[in-house]
Amino acid sequence: SIIQAIDQSCNQTKIKIRKLGPIDNPKTISNKFTKKFIKADLSGTFNNFLNLLLNMENYSEWLLIEKLIINNDIDSELLNYNLVISVILENSTL
Repeated sequence: SIIQAIDQSCNQTKIKIRKLGPIDNPKTISNKFTKKFIKADLSGTFNNFLNLLLNMENYSEWLLIEKLIINNDIDSELLNYNLVISVILENSTL
């Protein structure tokens, strides 16, 4: 699944997952495609986050970052990343 792929990419790029899971509001795009949403709360260095995005760019599914908020972590030099990611899936694979 795409969530497992994101989890694996986070491990490879040394990005800490604080929360990762689906949002229960899929959106039908057409009779052939549906858009599902994933929320990810992550932390790590900016360089590692860029590497994560590069990894995600190579996924076979169509991904779109719908929302991205980057905040400083007060207790460390790491950054916090709050994302809403959408993935477009064929209805036959749902």
